[in-house]
Amino acid sequence: MPCPGLAVPANTMAFISELSREFAVAAPGVTLEFLLSFFEGFERATTSQKTMCLHYMAPWLSNLVMFMHTSREQQAEYQKRIKEILLHLIAITQAARDVRSDAARRLVSHQQAGRLDSHLR
Repeated sequence: MPCPGLAVPANTMAFISELSREFAVAAPGVTLEFLLSFFEGFERATTSQKTMCLHYMAPWLSNLVMFMHTSREQQAEYQKRIKEILLHLIAITQAARDVRSDAARRLVSHQQAGRLDSHLR
């Protein structure tokens, strides 16, 4: 189907990842809502879509640490939501055999994982 003026990126995975990174940097305040909504859609995704979803989700993980350094009034709620997110990530890693290696690589290698873990203990 010809579409004059339409350009499709050669590497859609890289394009989607970069777009998501830019969104995560521009709107870090919606990280918790984005990630919790992400898991609802992830469950309905096909195997091929799940890998793309993980690439789209990954840039948002580094924003989680900013929710650990908040006022005392907000901290309990934020920690509850972060723990919920981490439990979803663990469940994805355990249950999704078809995307397990990609999920594990992206989640474990994430730069903020160590810092976030130390804050949750």
